[in-house]
Amino acid sequence: MRRKAIFVVVLIGISLLQITNHSHAQSCPDLKLDGKSANLSYLEIQSEGKSHQIPLPDIMVFPEGKERIYCLLPDILTLHNTPIIEWNELVLKKGLNTTDKWQGSIDRAKFHPTPCLPELAPTNFTNALSAPDFYYVSQANMVSIKGNFSFANINGNQINLHLNIVDQAIPKPRINNLSRKIVTPTVEMEVISGEIGFDKNKEILRGSGIAFSDHGNQGFEFSIPRYSGDPGTYVANEGDEKHPLFAVYKVMGNPSTGLEIHKYELPSANINFKSFYDKLPFILDSLVLNNLNLKSKLSSSSIAIDPKPTPVVVPLYNTAFNERRLGMETLQKVIDNQVNAPPSWKEDLTITLRSYPIWKFQVEESKEESKPKKLVIKNVISEAHEASNNDPSINMDQVNAINEGFTEIFQSFDEDSDTLQLKKTILLLFSENNLPTIASVNDDFETFLTTTVTEFREQTKMALNKDQNTNADLSYNGNEKLTIELTLDQQARFPLVRQYETKDTQIEIHYADTISIIANNPIQGEQILKLPGNPGLYDIYQFYGVLKQLPLSVGFETNLGFFDLSVQTQVLTTKTKQIERQLIIPEYIHASIMVDEELSIKDEPVYKINVKFHGLKNSLFVESYQSELSGIYYLTKSPPHQLIKAIFEGGIVLE
Repeated sequence: MRRKAIFVVVLIGISLLQITNHSHAQSCPDLKLDGKSANLSYLEIQSEGKSHQIPLPDIMVFPEGKERIYCLLPDILTLHNTPIIEWNELVLKKGLNTTDKWQGSIDRAKFHPTPCLPELAPTNFTNALSAPDFYYVSQANMVSIKGNFSFANINGNQINLHLNIVDQAIPKPRINNLSRKIVTPTVEMEVISGEIGFDKNKEILRGSGIAFSDHGNQGFEFSIPRYSGDPGTYVANEGDEKHPLFAVYKVMGNPSTGLEIHKYELPSANINFKSFYDKLPFILDSLVLNNLNLKSKLSSSSIAIDPKPTPVVVPLYNTAFNERRLGMETLQKVIDNQVNAPPSWKEDLTITLRSYPIWKFQVEESKEESKPKKLVIKNVISEAHEASNNDPSINMDQVNAINEGFTEIFQSFDEDSDTLQLKKTILLLFSENNLPTIASVNDDFETFLTTTVTEFREQTKMALNKDQNTNADLSYNGNEKLTIELTLDQQARFPLVRQYETKDTQIEIHYADTISIIANNPIQGEQILKLPGNPGLYDIYQFYGVLKQLPLSVGFETNLGFFDLSVQTQVLTTKTKQIERQLIIPEYIHASIMVDEELSIKDEPVYKINVKFHGLKNSLFVESYQSELSGIYYLTKSPPHQLIKAIFEGGIVLE
């Protein structure tokens, strides 16, 4: 994740808390071993005289002689697959030929606060010590471990691991292989070397290799998402979010014995260019693979399978959603949206980046007699900046194009991404917008990002100072023309309808038990999508008003639920042309709120508040650019609370 963290930090330059929910509190189950798990290894968490027991049916043991043992542990998840404990392995060691106790610690352990369990610190996973009767033997390719380990007792909380592993086969290293051929428009190329691996917990099948022909060697790679180990037909986007390039894979066989993989090109005749809502703009089940162009045939009799055990699921809930896409059912488990409407929804907020205004966020409200209240949300920035002696290489339109390009690149980038391709994409973005750079694809990843983003930031400053049209509004991600009308219910509390236009597309969101999204533009026509809703769900543009109306006090914490959608421009490419479409992605959003402390700003008592979002994609909210989707807010102590300012990474301030 280090590469992604670096990318997030530099991106910011250009542009878990314990959660308690009293109104939605879940009764705590009694976590004890049942008869079926009586002979299994298990995790025990002791706190205040109470014991929580979680069975660990699969622990992979890798012995290394008589003085070192590695135990690969399964992660612990909630019912909604959010993590409670993420850990890698228990590393144990002792002196050779001694009667010393085994000692060790958990490698890369992370605990996520979860109601019904005591809060564990990183130090709770250290200083493991075996019990006197600990038993370990490794012989004839079999290993057995029986006995207990106790870890550090921190603040009255302690972890114990009870191991009961008898005659487990020691995993043997496998010679990884990949063979057969890939097909180009002019020649078939023999695969002369390659490797393939299956990460069963992340459900990804990956491979890479080198193919040979008389014209030279060619490297290749593939990554098939949502592959669970079963035979079937799968789809991979081998382009990026804006320029998708879909490939179809037919996978036959079993990872434990051998696989045959056929890759096909998806023809334009199968693509639905008009779809607003389908991330995959075609019906997979309707494809006749024999009618598609074959791109490669690959086979392997030895697949590297990630030995990490399958996670253990326990009947608990938490808000460690991370980057998971949320549904209404999940959100309902944790949110408390029973907040009174503020006296006024009016807002006048400005985002600045090192004193440069990026946008001004205004909410105006109106209410006609006997009609629901309507909010109008605008970005109204129109600052005139002093002229600079330096002429920028780019204008504000190019700044916005590069800024949007960086955002789209980041959204599709993760720890498994090809950094060479990412560097080429950024250099193309600079070239298309006439921004020179000294960066090269040969630079290491960190140097490349630092160089390109620094150059862009300097040009952005000059472009802001030398606005070539003093009457033109400065823009940010294309939101300078964005005007949103949000109609509230008769109590001026919850949303009824949101209407706005973006990227030449008219959009309406109708809120009720079912959320209805209506989208219309000249190319794609009108389409409706219906989703699970909730009469108590807020629209994301109500966030600031709801925040100010919370019953704040030191230590107060709650969870709020919002709805939004993002509109993403995609360019779908065929052999003869490129067709642009708007892809609409609904977003259920969770916001965790916690009051940290009371302090004073300019002699006025204020609350310091931690806000963290999950699922936020809206570019008018600074959190969507932050590495942790979080910010620090300062609100007046006296209700109704007034927002003084919010502070984010990278010198960005909201006031």
